[in-house]
Amino acid sequence: MQEDINNTYFNISVIIPTYNSSNTIKRCLDSVFNQTTKVDEIIIANDGSTDDTLEKLKKIKSLNSSYKIIIIDQKNKGIGAARNVCLKNCTSNYVAFLDSDDQWSKEKIEKCKELLVKYRNIDLLYHNEIKLINKHKIYKRYGKIPKPEYPGLLYYGNKLSPSSVIVKYTLLEEVGFFSEDLKFNSAEDFDLWLKLCSKNINIHYLNKFLGMYIISRNSITNKRRYHFENVQNVYISHLKNHFNNDKLAQNILLKNEFIFLIQEIKFFFRKFNLIKIFKILFYLVKVIFKSNFLVLINLIFKTKKSFRNLVINEIKS
Repeated sequence: MQEDINNTYFNISVIIPTYNSSNTIKRCLDSVFNQTTKVDEIIIANDGSTDDTLEKLKKIKSLNSSYKIIIIDQKNKGIGAARNVCLKNCTSNYVAFLDSDDQWSKEKIEKCKELLVKYRNIDLLYHNEIKLINKHKIYKRYGKIPKPEYPGLLYYGNKLSPSSVIVKYTLLEEVGFFSEDLKFNSAEDFDLWLKLCSKNINIHYLNKFLGMYIISRNSITNKRRYHFENVQNVYISHLKNHFNNDKLAQNILLKNEFIFLIQEIKFFFRKFNLIKIFKILFYLVKVIFKSNFLVLINLIFKTKKSFRNLVINEIKS
């Protein structure tokens, strides 16, 4: 097994986009350096940081000369463009994504490589993560994506976190890497997973906690409305291009809006902001009146019947 793991076919490049990551980049990279199985290269894109991220990266590289580290400095173009410039400099057969405010457990690469060697038909591998919010740990057990995976992701939501994924480079190349459309920014990973799943790839879920997903004040996914709207843009793009039932598609978008507004009510309830809550309740009622209520309820509770309808209407893929 060890000889197979050291086989150069299973070489892995780590892709890290950074933007104003001065406070987190050392911890992130230390989690790569501390792996029980060494990665083959680390490619980092500094996406127009205005702090001292680039200087810290150069210092870290100089102190870790045993690793192949490539640092790319570019103007700010968004997460998709930052990941893509790394991918275009990649020389490995497999790619492991890592966000600059996240970290891996020390056995992540070893455990993933063991599976890639054992099941050589795996195209994409992902695992569980611990979500850290204000020092509070939430254990995120992602579970398997229901088959078929393409409508499964659209219906049940994104189960793939970038820092948990290892995927074959050739497949990323085949789908054209990440979208650089800023309408998808912060949700460009969801768009990529959907494009990959539309190719009927072989996905393997590793039911182990091998990373930590950290929500910080600077995290783009912490900008709730911005992130939600860009996730909706991804949904609109895929529902338009792959499904022919416009009413079902519209109700999926309304279901997303309904769930987002409920989360917003919970957020502002904790802050005792009653004015904001009443405004959100108004929009919530509008969502309900726009929808087919029975379809909306089925979608909210993720019934198998609604999922079958979604699968049946996937006729353009």
